Amino acid sequence: MCASVNYSKMWYGLYFDTWAARWSSDSTTHDLATIPSECNLVFLAFVQPSCSYVRGQNSFVGTGLQFSSDFSVVKGAIKILTTRGVTVLLSVGGATYPFDAKYNPKAIGELCRDLGASGVDIDWEPIAGIKGDGELGPIIAKTRALFPRPLYVTMAGFSVGCYGAMKWESALPASQNSGMNIKGITTNGSDLDFIGIMAYDAGPTYNALEAVAAYRQYYLGPLVVGIEVGQQAWGGAVFDMKELPDLVRTADGIFVWSYYKQGFPRARDVIDVASKLGVVEIPKPAKVEVVYDYASLEARLGTVEAQMDRIKKAFY
Repeated sequence: MCASVNYSKMWYGLYFDTWAARWSSDSTTHDLATIPSECNLVFLAFVQPSCSYVRGQNSFVGTGLQFSSDFSVVKGAIKILTTRGVTVLLSVGGATYPFDAKYNPKAIGELCRDLGASGVDIDWEPIAGIKGDGELGPIIAKTRALFPRPLYVTMAGFSVGCYGAMKWESALPASQNSGMNIKGITTNGSDLDFIGIMAYDAGPTYNALEAVAAYRQYYLGPLVVGIEVGQQAWGGAVFDMKELPDLVRTADGIFVWSYYKQGFPRARDVIDVASKLGVVEIPKPAKVEVVYDYASLEARLGTVEAQMDRIKKAFY
């Protein structure tokens, strides 16, 4: 079990590409145990939603995680991190592993407990985009039911996941994914401990600060902004470190995709600079209560169903 969820801290995280980690027989020298000391959040990429792990299995067969080292070595490396106060989450899904009827949070919970991880991150990236918006809420609810606090349940929000309504109705880039996270956050956001916005792979017209503002209309908990190393996989944009102070000032931290990805700025550089900015410039409140006034939301925005209808009509 992890420590109590802390809403006042600044997060400095990274996605750890398990397939790229070097083999080691020693937990203390494993790549995972030697991540930058400024980092306090690690997402282990990626666990299959249809994970078939059983308690006591102590291997990565059927999990989706692609470590080459033995289970016990990775478990030891996670213990080193959590002992120093790092939150280690199993990132479930991603672009490669879709959520479907075979989603098995019970097995993922057993894997989490055997590894000594702190909880899970829901990385829901449906092929259908906004057409699948009804899937997210039940996924969050099903996950939280099997991961009671103080275990973490977080979510990777799509770059444009809260666009498509209000002042962001025509926000760029136009995408079939615009607004796809709104319904799930509105119905089940209180089950999440924070949202990590994947503020990348959206092209040069995308504005991460606008995305934070859009997510804030629906979610009052911590928002952590994602930065991709090097040239982004879609759209060709490259992150400018000059943007980092405003992101740290606006959000509740940053995370990097990904630890082993080559390019500039490097993952270590982003985390190092962001952590210094956070300590010097960004005081945080003691606690942020996640409270949803649905009547007020609907008065401002219309019902969730009406919002979704408007967004879907814009793209279909």
